[in-house]
Amino acid sequence: MALDVAIIVTIWIPVIGWVVALVIAVVKGILSLFGGALFGGGKSHAQREAEEVADLMARGAAPFSAAMAAAWSPRELVDAIIPWTTGYCGGIRDIAVMVSLTPSDGPDPAPTQGPGTILVGQNPCYINAGKPYRDWPDADAMTRDDFALALVRYADTDLIQPRAVSIQGGVNPAMLADAEWRLKMMILGKAAAWREAMDAGLTLDALDAIASERRKEPRLRDVAAFFGFPGDWHGLVGWQVQDAWTRYLTTSRNGSLSDFAARLGFTSWIACRDAVIDSYDATRRRVLALHDRMTWMDNDREETMPTPTTYAPDPALAAHLDFLEARVADLERRLAGERAALMQSLYSLTGRDGSHLTLAELRDAVRDAQPVMLL
Repeated sequence: MALDVAIIVTIWIPVIGWVVALVIAVVKGILSLFGGALFGGGKSHAQREAEEVADLMARGAAPFSAAMAAAWSPRELVDAIIPWTTGYCGGIRDIAVMVSLTPSDGPDPAPTQGPGTILVGQNPCYINAGKPYRDWPDADAMTRDDFALALVRYADTDLIQPRAVSIQGGVNPAMLADAEWRLKMMILGKAAAWREAMDAGLTLDALDAIASERRKEPRLRDVAAFFGFPGDWHGLVGWQVQDAWTRYLTTSRNGSLSDFAARLGFTSWIACRDAVIDSYDATRRRVLALHDRMTWMDNDREETMPTPTTYAPDPALAAHLDFLEARVADLERRLAGERAALMQSLYSLTGRDGSHLTLAELRDAVRDAQPVMLL
């Protein structure tokens, strides 16, 4: 099932844009309330409160916004919200940002929070005690998955009340309204996208899997590009399994990738793909580590060896790396021995500590410190 671009953009909205928007909103709000008086002489109560609001935004709203933007599935959203709620309901921050749901009794959402309002948090939570909520007879027994489903199903009506997302900081709530609205819009946008996806048949597990795949993409691209498949891990994995796939097709004309992976002993095609990428990434890391070691040995010439960027997949590559690593290890041992002998000689001749010198500098220093033989 393919999600349209609008849904994906909403699910994975960039973090920085929201943080910048929040900061701009706060600055505009402060200036509109206090204008040029902010830049006068002594600080008034209003000016001090404005500074407190700015601090509240920096330590509360902005990092909360970043946590929300980094949540790529409903479960991740709940996990991101809970640490910010009140300490009585699982919160661990010094500033609370509380997300509450107020059920609507009719076609229009409830205008304000009321007795039926519940808090997205870690149960048991005193706010949720003894309350039913929508599909759950006891809000105080709602689990992480229950809260995730509640946000997806009902955020569009139950999360739109004033201060449904509220920053607790002991300042004038009017100064926080715009930032709270932006945070609420972020959650509503994500919930709407996930609701459309779940209406199309996806589950919480499927949305978690999509989030997991999104996080793997940079590594998949890097590994594939390293082995000569820029931007396309499919080509690398296909090259690796092509023989097995050909044999599979001779007996399973109507087979699937899942069945193919199962024949190879994997629980899913994703697990098969990850195993192939892990194998190539292990080789890539060996090459890069070997390059770093050789560059270190080469630094006496103050040059950097060219970084290997492309290695064609080759069954003999691992054996070749074994040979190179053994050679480099031998060179490292010899150079370490020479370095130790030179440092001892330099100390004996001059009393100087040569630990900060390169090998070439040590050689020069010891040569220059040798006594001159007069004929």
